[in-house]
Amino acid sequence: MNEHTNKIRVFAALLLAFAAGACDHGKSPTAVDASVQMAPLVVSDASSGGTYTLHPANSYPAESVVSAVIDRKGGEIWISDFAFLSVPNKAVTDPTTFTIRIVRNGYIEVDLTATRVINGQVVDVGAQGFAFPVNLKLNYGYAVGVLDPNRLRVLWEVDGTLTGRMREMPTTADAKLKWVTAKLDHFSGYVMASN
Repeated sequence: MNEHTNKIRVFAALLLAFAAGACDHGKSPTAVDASVQMAPLVVSDASSGGTYTLHPANSYPAESVVSAVIDRKGGEIWISDFAFLSVPNKAVTDPTTFTIRIVRNGYIEVDLTATRVINGQVVDVGAQGFAFPVNLKLNYGYAVGVLDPNRLRVLWEVDGTLTGRMREMPTTADAKLKWVTAKLDHFSGYVMASN
């Protein structure tokens, strides 16, 4: 009976992840409420002492959360044209539910998780890290005040907040496609900023 219950839990978790992963890329962005439009915010890097400016968001896509099950072959997950994860081959060993959640706090911020059902329990494996870095892309077209895309960085929210410690992740920018890409060795909260 216990083994049967565990199989039902695993099937239910995979079914929910599949349903959550079905997103409509055709949904139009929703504007940020002008009454709560945020001002640029200056934060500092915990390791280097450098300062960064968080750019306010001018809009968000209609959806807030997208999940997909990705196995050892790798795969991709999109949340509209706002954020994108590219999981390389062998980054994970077993089917894993990858989730992107947009943090609608007035900035370009996402919370990333990767979970797996182990012995009937949902376990956060993303915080532990991956065998190979996962690429996170953020669309800086959603941000206000970006003057030089080459100065954009993705910051890891070490304390899980915008006012806590930050750490810069290895980042590149594509001015033509308006993407900033960071290589992530683990999952947590991440925010886009300029140095």
